[in-house]
Amino acid sequence: MSYVQYIWILLSILVSITCSFCFMQPEWIMHVNYTNTFGIYTYCVSQRVGMDTRACGFYGGRFGFGNIPSTTWQAACLLYGGGCLLTCFGALCSLATMCVRTQLEMTLVMSTRYLQTSAGIYM
Repeated sequence: MSYVQYIWILLSILVSITCSFCFMQPEWIMHVNYTNTFGIYTYCVSQRVGMDTRACGFYGGRFGFGNIPSTTWQAACLLYGGGCLLTCFGALCSLATMCVRTQLEMTLVMSTRYLQTSAGIYM
């Protein structure tokens, strides 16, 4: 394997971790004073105006796709979450290319390329 492949594997892993971390964050939309923040499936609300206490939770009290308030947010959750899953699966496939030294390596490399391309389109 060349150094380019090792760098690509490392970048694939870092991108999948970063995308998954960002998907879980409730700070996608922020109020001007940072009092209320909204994410794809979570939110945070300031409980007291003068204090820095925030209460965070899922829309509707518990996680459920139907509890997300808007169809636009539901579509965003589905597409971005699907893209995160594809990037994680692409990172696992890129790790598998390190272990395989036969003709299967080219098949894994091509499947990793297609997974990462489709993940980018989904996101």
